[in-house]
Amino acid sequence: MSNAKWFFTCTDTSGKQQYFTVAAPDKITATRKGRERAERNAAGSLTRWECSLKRA
Repeated sequence: MSNAKWFFTCTDTSGKQQYFTVAAPDKITATRKGRERAERNAAGSLTRWECSLKRA
């Protein structure tokens, strides 16, 4: 199965917004990869997120 590109946007509790693309075969894997990447760059708490995932 080939990887598709997914747009991942996220806002953490401090209001920092992140936008990037994730390569993954399905939406579940894309969500996991996107959250891992967002956690590395988060400015606030990781307990509440507003995220959007769209296929590129």
